[in-house]
Amino acid sequence: MLFRSKKTPTPELPPDGEPAIRQSICTGEMTGGYIDPGDGRFHALRLLRDAGEKAAFCREMGADPDRIRILY
Repeated sequence: MLFRSKKTPTPELPPDGEPAIRQSICTGEMTGGYIDPGDGRFHALRLLRDAGEKAAFCREMGADPDRIRILY
């Protein structure tokens, strides 16, 4: 094909990973990702621009938006 869509596959949550959101104290910018239980590090999956994207991220990861772990 001459024109192809260049979509990158969305990384998925590993079965033993804990979904989490990293949020900036200064700007409020949110990044959705997971915490690797092996080394305890946060791995970013995508930028969350508003509350709707945060809710969609929680729904996809199977987490409750009010109880998801937030890292500052």
